[in-house]
Amino acid sequence: MQKFGSLTLYTNDELIEKAKREQQDRLKNGLRDGDFRIFFRKKDLSIQIERDGQEWHSIELKDCTTPKELLGIILHIHGKTWGSSSSVIASILTILDDA
Repeated sequence: MQKFGSLTLYTNDELIEKAKREQQDRLKNGLRDGDFRIFFRKKDLSIQIERDGQEWHSIELKDCTTPKELLGIILHIHGKTWGSSSSVIASILTILDDA
């Protein structure tokens, strides 16, 4: 890793390691999006959405076995007032990809 002012340059190997560390951090701590915390719960294979520390919504991955089912769940969440933000959807998809 080399610094050039505000820029940081990584080798390929460093960049791959950095991405792995970030993925592990997201799997451990989830992502924050405003009042929401979105995280993967391994014990029941679900994506949890908390709001202000309270369980808000759960996505059961056993209900997402096809792209059509996943799209249906994403569209359902997007239709909610709290889920209409593209950043909430992006956070859910990021956690889903990590899991």
